[in-house]
Amino acid sequence: MLIFNITIFTLGLATALQNKIMDIDTAERFLFTPYTMKLLTKHSVNPKLIGLIHSGTELEDTERMFPAKLDEHYIEIIQEALKLLRQAPPLIHESHGRTDWCDKLFE
Repeated sequence: MLIFNITIFTLGLATALQNKIMDIDTAERFLFTPYTMKLLTKHSVNPKLIGLIHSGTELEDTERMFPAKLDEHYIEIIQEALKLLRQAPPLIHESHGRTDWCDKLFE
């Protein structure tokens, strides 16, 4: 479930960045940090997801050094996030046939 939620979050951030709804500094404060990568590594999360977060930490460098490539960088993150989601097992709540993941946010 953790991998799924973080991948969805990554996809949302990259999409917001690509559409200029959010700036890179904000996305970094939300998720794209070395600290996030450290936590995911500590919990033995899929290395591909850690790589995806790492790619997000490099957005500022891309923006500074290769601004013309920034949109490509967003697209790469989005495509990789979608690939991870396609590989994820389906989420099914035992009794309702759906996942009430939002309840966990308020526990």
